[in-house]
Amino acid sequence: AWKADSVIRAHILSKQVAQMCAQLLEASSIRLFHDQILIKPPDGGNVVPWHQDYMYWQIVDRPDMVTCWMPLDDATEENGCMLFVPGSHQWGLFPTVDFSSDFETLLREANAPVGEQLEVVLLPTKAGYSTFHHALTFHGTSVNRTDRARRAVIGHYMSGECRYRAA
Repeated sequence: AWKADSVIRAHILSKQVAQMCAQLLEASSIRLFHDQILIKPPDGGNVVPWHQDYMYWQIVDRPDMVTCWMPLDDATEENGCMLFVPGSHQWGLFPTVDFSSDFETLLREANAPVGEQLEVVLLPTKAGYSTFHHALTFHGTSVNRTDRARRAVIGHYMSGECRYRAA
């Protein structure tokens, strides 16, 4: 999307976003992995079940990756704002996840390490603000129960030390 629109490009390639990603990853350099525009349609839209982004991105040799998620509309509980499991980025990659599972089933199946709590945090986010999460963080969204679409711009970034890993 950053190649097609100057406003999206300004955000996705902004020095401030890159600096925040580098700081979060404790990386000396940062690169854009890819970007997305997501639209959750009104009156439903699909649930995005619990997942870890790195499950999709294993062509990168390590999960030193972070996502910047910026809604273009206020993201609320009613229209499917982001849900996170705090601390789950430290649990490693779960090799098999049943993406047909609802949130509660996956939380039961994703056994947290001993002493860790499986907690869900709902994160309403104002339009133009951003959330950041590690590529191993369990996250998802629920349905949009409003009569308006919920749009978001997403940038996925990786440490400059990351390399391509052939399948």
